[in-house]
Amino acid sequence: MSKKSSSVAMGVKQEDITQAVIIADSFTSRFKPITNFKPKVLLPLVNRPLLEYTLEFLNNAGIDETFIFSCSHWQQIKHFVADWQTKALNNSMTISVFASESFQSMGDALRELDAKAVIKSDFILINGDSIGTLPLKEIRAQHKANRLKDKGCVMTTVFRRAKPNHRIRSLEDEFVAVVDSETNKILHFERILNNKRLRIPLSKFQENQSVDIHHDLQDTHISICSINVPPLFTDNFDYETRDHFIDGILVHEELLGNSIYAHTVDTGYCARVNNVCNYDRISKDVLQRFTHPMVPDMQNMCTYQRHNIYKKSGVHLEVDTTIKENVAIGENSSFGNKTYITDSTIGSKCKIGNNVRIDNSYIWDNVTIEDNCVINHCIIADNVYLKPNVTVNAGSLISYNVVLGPNINLKKCSYITYDPDDESDNIIDKSIVGNEGRGWIYKEDIDDDDSEEEKDIFQEIWGESEDENDDEDKYTTSTIFSDNFSYDEREDSPIGDDLKVFYDEVSDSLQRGIKEKVICENLILEINSSKHAYNVPMKDLNILVMKAILDLPNCAENTDNAINANAYFDDQLKPCLVHLLPLIKNYIKSQDSQNDCIDAIEEYCLLSDQGINVSILAKTLHYLYFEDVLKEDTILEWHKNAKPLAELSFADQENLRKQKIVLGLIKWLEEAEEESSTDDED
Repeated sequence: MSKKSSSVAMGVKQEDITQAVIIADSFTSRFKPITNFKPKVLLPLVNRPLLEYTLEFLNNAGIDETFIFSCSHWQQIKHFVADWQTKALNNSMTISVFASESFQSMGDALRELDAKAVIKSDFILINGDSIGTLPLKEIRAQHKANRLKDKGCVMTTVFRRAKPNHRIRSLEDEFVAVVDSETNKILHFERILNNKRLRIPLSKFQENQSVDIHHDLQDTHISICSINVPPLFTDNFDYETRDHFIDGILVHEELLGNSIYAHTVDTGYCARVNNVCNYDRISKDVLQRFTHPMVPDMQNMCTYQRHNIYKKSGVHLEVDTTIKENVAIGENSSFGNKTYITDSTIGSKCKIGNNVRIDNSYIWDNVTIEDNCVINHCIIADNVYLKPNVTVNAGSLISYNVVLGPNINLKKCSYITYDPDDESDNIIDKSIVGNEGRGWIYKEDIDDDDSEEEKDIFQEIWGESEDENDDEDKYTTSTIFSDNFSYDEREDSPIGDDLKVFYDEVSDSLQRGIKEKVICENLILEINSSKHAYNVPMKDLNILVMKAILDLPNCAENTDNAINANAYFDDQLKPCLVHLLPLIKNYIKSQDSQNDCIDAIEEYCLLSDQGINVSILAKTLHYLYFEDVLKEDTILEWHKNAKPLAELSFADQENLRKQKIVLGLIKWLEEAEEESSTDDED
């Protein structure tokens, strides 16, 4: 007898049995081509399937009965659920999987839910790619209180307070909500998407005494629904998504008497892996323990070490393998000599060769990476094989069973797939995948069969595509997969509108400051004012301020472009650095800010068209070291462990470090460090 049946037999009221509905499909192509072979909810995030996080979230909240609706690869989901119920610790839920290839939207799933008549009370509506620690019992109780006050309440949707530019907010989820200040009833809800302007009906202000307009909320995509929600989807076949439902209820509120309420939480964690950018953000949150208790060492039976390093059994590291920080490694994976890994996840049974660099990347199971490969801000699926000397650049996604190399440099944002069943229909381009490679570029156009959500949604860009065109008449804001930010004046610059305006204001302030000898305290006030006006994070501020300073000689009137390297620094740049030194010290204080400063200098110099890049780099680093802005340990670590930057070729970065003037600076610092150590011993 199931837990549910036994509960009913013991006289437990049906309304006391808490229910949840999981939509296992997102009905988008965000993770293709990987999701051509496996459902998105079973993709690994920090070496655990996404659906496992959602089931654990509901189980921890005391949910008794869960219904999963699946379309794509439903057989795999059924197999996973059966296996999870057998192995999960302290599982108290009964789980039913409803599968049909006819499900093309959330609306179809809820209409099927209505037809099956299995919902007996309020239920939680959630997506199968959700990770959360919110107090669902309290939220459900709030929905019940809303229904007692307002019989027309059909849904309470859950928001998490998070300011704009918060790390977990996704551009495609940005919205504005108008809420009754006293009752928390939603009066207007609108996605920002590609809109430059939002239209809020004047009646919302005229008919309500107190109104709050919110743009400080993150949509958790969790809703507490009344028993009337499935029939409403049945009665309205144009409801395909939750947004359609909310819009329909708000538009016809006066006619039908239904209403939706907002519940805002200030603590706890909840987010959806609804795109690749969020996959990266949430992976980092799990590694850095923002999702506690859903952290790797609590669930995966692995060891937890300093700097957020997690290792399962059977991991083999060579003596000079460097695992820096925020890294999870699956069982029986091995790593070669001089391999460097940071901010990444490595799956089980992976074989990583010598002198390999893996930065901000996600390597799944049974992956082989041979010597001298560079993996930068990528996802690499199961059973991929990288031959020697392969570089996979930012934003790339490598699907199952692909082989790359040897000796190739994959372009940014490359999506590579391979299917032996389709090999006769596709041409393997050896110039892309290498002489021993196996796979082809994946391309898919949105057509008439795609959902309206897929056509209209504003998508964040993971990495930067080289053939993107910047249309100034179109609202386009890009989010780079890397934490690094780059700005230049080219037409294909990925910078967002607010950050570009901020950079221009900083540049103008600094130019005026140099020309009119404005004291740094006043310039700092101006920059801080612009920072708050455009909600600029400190990391971006540090980088942009340094780049604006480095660019000051180019902004000056009558600049001699033919000036030699020494004169460029000594006669033009150094006077700017001297005058602005108090400003630089105001922002460049911590270890992280010193790293931001060096990244800004390196990126500026490599992207500069002056032809004096190496000299600027070495002389600027030396000057900032001499003035106690940069510590010698920070510069030495930068030279020893190069951090791939999103806008640069890693080969160019390494070549820069090998230049004579840079090596001279490093040798001088090392000798100074040795002398200092000797003096300390004496």
